[in-house]
Amino acid sequence: MALQSVTSWCEFLVRIGENGENSLYAVRNAVDHVVELVAPSAQAVGSFVVGWLAEITSLPSAVAAGALAAIVMIVVVGPKIWRRGPAMEAEAHTQAPAPKT
Repeated sequence: MALQSVTSWCEFLVRIGENGENSLYAVRNAVDHVVELVAPSAQAVGSFVVGWLAEITSLPSAVAAGALAAIVMIVVVGPKIWRRGPAMEAEAHTQAPAPKT
């Protein structure tokens, strides 16, 4: 899966210069592939950090720190995504490539 995502990202870099009218759709597709590449490793890194924090402090405080970090991200980043979401969706649908028949 990781190799497929890297390959798709490289194809995106080539395609972005060829057709500017579909560039937003191409960016969105490339971001999806990067998320697929990063998501599995994020869980492993998070487990490592929580384990390390639990060794230093205690398990309940490490889990609480992880929960606090998640809540902060939701409070800080969530509203920005929520406000921009409808505009980004509308723009993506207007620039989506025509289906091939």
